[in-house]
Amino acid sequence: MKQKVSHLLLAVDFGASATKAIGSLVGTEDCITLSMSPHCVEVDDRSLLTPDPDFGEHQSWVTIENKSYALGNLATTKFNSSLKVKPLKFTSAVQKACAVISIFAQKFRLPERFELSLTFVLPPAEWDHKQTIAARIKAAVKDLITPRGRIKPKLLSLSPFPEGMGVLLGQELSLKEIATITVVMVGFRNTSIFVANYGSVNGSQTSDLGFHNLLKEIAGKTGYRIEDLIEPVFNYTYFKKQTAKYTQQIVDCEQSLRDFSSFDYNRREQLKLELELFNQDFTEVKVESELVFNSLLKNSGEDRYSEVDMLIKVIEKERIVYLTKVKDWLDETILSESDLILIGGGTVEYLGEDFKAFLQTKIVKEDRSKLRTHLAIDVPKSIEFKSVNKERFADVYSLWHWINSRLNSNLEVS
Repeated sequence: MKQKVSHLLLAVDFGASATKAIGSLVGTEDCITLSMSPHCVEVDDRSLLTPDPDFGEHQSWVTIENKSYALGNLATTKFNSSLKVKPLKFTSAVQKACAVISIFAQKFRLPERFELSLTFVLPPAEWDHKQTIAARIKAAVKDLITPRGRIKPKLLSLSPFPEGMGVLLGQELSLKEIATITVVMVGFRNTSIFVANYGSVNGSQTSDLGFHNLLKEIAGKTGYRIEDLIEPVFNYTYFKKQTAKYTQQIVDCEQSLRDFSSFDYNRREQLKLELELFNQDFTEVKVESELVFNSLLKNSGEDRYSEVDMLIKVIEKERIVYLTKVKDWLDETILSESDLILIGGGTVEYLGEDFKAFLQTKIVKEDRSKLRTHLAIDVPKSIEFKSVNKERFADVYSLWHWINSRLNSNLEVS
């Protein structure tokens, strides 16, 4: 009896701030997620690359057609790679795709030869390069040298998609029945849109108004490096929202206790317990929020507080300027009202409710409820997301799920 060959399915997003991927073995519903830093550097001296049969994403390197590359944390810690946003994603897409393949082959303990189905996403500005990238990946994956040894995947399918297509497919809508759907993606490097009319994608546009645009302005006014600002700036706004949320919950709960006149003592005790939990959450968030800028600060003592105040003022001011620029660009770019607007990308939650309220004005007036974010996509709680929140995986997760469902259906039919 002929032994069944393992079939690896991968969906990859060559993000400017993180390479994100989801992989599974076809015929199963279980998947593994991967998030690694976007760094990629060519290594001239291969003796510096260490074989390791149990390597992970933090020791990732790959040799393709006699050229070797270090990726992710290995590229930064051992080879001093710095964050590069200006080069197009396709310049390192092949190396990243091959590294991701090798990492998942290791995670699933695949043999030297296995079958591979690969899908990846590209921003609208790079969509014209899809055939070039696909051809290069197809040639490269035939024979890879990795920390674990040589692998030779048999590529069965290679499918490029525009960024945001996963957000669209993940809604489980009857796309051919909706006149106009606008998909807005706000990522690290770009803000982009594409429009689907009755299920057919008709045109896309992109700008350089990603989160990096905001960080560049903050860096210019504070002197910090852009890559050092990424987490503190994002986390500052996140903790600010969380603090406001828990503060309001505490106020509401205290008011409910003051107004309480019933003899339902169980309800009173429940309110007291809720208030205690809200206070605990508030304290935890407050403590974490005070540590947000620690990795950046250069001063000590009272000067340290002045440095934090200066940084907060710059962040608050530049966030308003950035939000205005994004809204102005979309105002000019979204030319007609949509029946449905889908929004995704890691920067969406940073922009907050003001941004969502603005997009509501772009929906046909009869129904203001048809605005959906990537959060509307049902990502199972059982799936682990390390170092990157699940919202940033929504696009690529939905693509993986969509393709995996069809591959598994084909197996059932056969």
